[in-house]
Amino acid sequence: MAPETKKSQPAVITKNGHPDSEEKLSNQQRFCYGVGHIQNDLLTYAAFSYLLVFLTKVIGISSSSTGIIFLCGQITNSFLSPVIGYACDRWKVPFISKFGRRKAWHLVGVVVLFIAVPFLFMRCTPCADNPDEWMLLFNYIAVTVSMNFGFTAVEISHLSLLPKIAIRHTDFVKLNSLRTAWMFISGIMVYGLMWMLLGNSSGESLDHNQWKEFMSLGMIITGVGLFFSATFHIGTKEPKKEHKYGKHGNHPAQTVLKNARQKPMSAKKWFRKPEFYTLCMVFMCTKIVINVSNSYFPLYLVDVLHLEKEAIAYFPLIVLVASAVFSYLSKRITKLLGNKVSYCLASGMVIGAFVWFYFQTIGAKDAIYGAAILMGGGYSVMLVTMLTMVAEMINHIDKSGAFVYGAASLLDKLGNGVLIAIVQEFYPKSDR
Repeated sequence: MAPETKKSQPAVITKNGHPDSEEKLSNQQRFCYGVGHIQNDLLTYAAFSYLLVFLTKVIGISSSSTGIIFLCGQITNSFLSPVIGYACDRWKVPFISKFGRRKAWHLVGVVVLFIAVPFLFMRCTPCADNPDEWMLLFNYIAVTVSMNFGFTAVEISHLSLLPKIAIRHTDFVKLNSLRTAWMFISGIMVYGLMWMLLGNSSGESLDHNQWKEFMSLGMIITGVGLFFSATFHIGTKEPKKEHKYGKHGNHPAQTVLKNARQKPMSAKKWFRKPEFYTLCMVFMCTKIVINVSNSYFPLYLVDVLHLEKEAIAYFPLIVLVASAVFSYLSKRITKLLGNKVSYCLASGMVIGAFVWFYFQTIGAKDAIYGAAILMGGGYSVMLVTMLTMVAEMINHIDKSGAFVYGAASLLDKLGNGVLIAIVQEFYPKSDR
C-alpha cells in the first residue's frame, strides 16, 4: 500500500529542474560556495568606504580627479557585466575551462583582483619622484579599471554557478543566505581591521602619514580573499554533464517543467511597461543612497565633525550592525505595513538622518550615533522592500527577469559613477 501511494505522488520540481528526490547539497559544499564571493565583499566595503578618503586625504589627488577615477570604474563595471555573463555561458578559458566555464572565469577574476587590489590602496610607485596629477590619475584609473574587470568576473561567475549546483529550491535559499551572512561578516572584518590599524598609527587626523595603514588594509583583504577563493575552488565542483534525465528526458518532473516554461518577454515589450521604468528608478535610487552615503560618510566625519581618524572605522561599523538588525526585522515590517508603505517609511528614516547630519554641530557630535543607526536601518529596509517589489513585478508580468535586473544594475552603476563625479567636481576646495 505504501509503495503505491508513493508512486501516485506528483513529481516535485525544484527551482533548477532537478527532481526533489535527489541528494541534498552537503554542508561542506554549501560552505565552499558561500565563501566564493568574500573577495568581492571585502573589496566592496573597503572601496566604497575608504577609496575617496584615501585618494583625497592620503594621496592628495584633487576632488575632480577622484570623481573621474570613480566614474571610470563604474562605467567599466556596468558594461562588462553583460559581456562576462555572455562569456561565462559560451567562451572557454584556455587550460582551465576543464574545471568548468564558470569556475574558470571566477579564477580569472580572482587572479586579476589579487594583482590589482593591493595597488588600489598603495602609493603610486612610478609617481614617487614626480607626483604629477596626470600621472596619478592615469595610474589609479588603470588600477580601478583592472580591479572592476576582476570584480565583475568573480561576481557574475559566482552568481551564474548557483543554478548549476543547487539541487533543490531550498538550496537556493540556503546558499543565498550564506552569501548574505558572509557579506555581513566581511563588512565587520574590514571596519574592525581599519579601526585597529588606525588606532595603532600616530597622529590624530588623516593625512599622507597613514599610507602604510591603507596599504596594509589592501594587502590583508587581498590575502584573506585569496584564501577563501581557493577554498571555493577546491570544495565546489561545477557539473559538467546534463542531468541524468537529459535535456529532453521523459521523467514526469522534466515534463512538468517543460510545460511550465514560457517564452521570455522581449526587451521591446518591457519598454512598454510603465512599471519597468518606475522600479528601475526605485532600484537605482536605492542603490545610490546606499553606496554614495557609504562613500561620503567617512569624509563627513573627518571634514565636518573633525572626529579622530578611528571614527571612519567604528561609525560605519555601527551603520552596518543597524542595517543587519533592521534587515532581520524587515519581514515583519513589510508584513504589517506592506512594501510601498515600508519603503516610504524607510526613505523617511534616511532623509531624516541626512537632515540630522546637515544640522549636526561639532559641540554635540556624540548625537551622531543616533543618526548613524537611523541611516543604517532606513536604507536596509529600503533595499529589502525594493528587491521584493522588483521580484513581484517580474513574477506578475513575466517569468524571466534577467533583462530587468541587468537594466536596473546598469542604471545603478552609471548613476553612482556620474553622481560621485559631479559631487567631487563641486567639492569645497577648502575641505580637501
